[in-house]
Amino acid sequence: MLDFTPDPRMKDFKHASMWRFMIGGKYQKMGYGRDAILLLIEYLKAQGYEKLFTSCVVNEPSPLQFYLKLGFVDTGEWDDDEKILMRDL
Repeated sequence: MLDFTPDPRMKDFKHASMWRFMIGGKYQKMGYGRDAILLLIEYLKAQGYEKLFTSCVVNEPSPLQFYLKLGFVDTGEWDDDEKILMRDL
């Protein structure tokens, strides 16, 4: 689930937000998620986007390490109980 609505707090750069990204349990750890995110990043770059945001819970099980391995960084901000992450494109 992607959101292309500009956040007025981030008016200095073109950005998108990934609200949810889900891979069925039996298909996890097979590279599908990584490949899908990398394709999304290529697509967003081609469209002129500069940053991609997402968020995730940090209690186990958590996709935090998955996102960090893909180059997302912790913004230090939270959305309720989810840590907000950002990746430069």
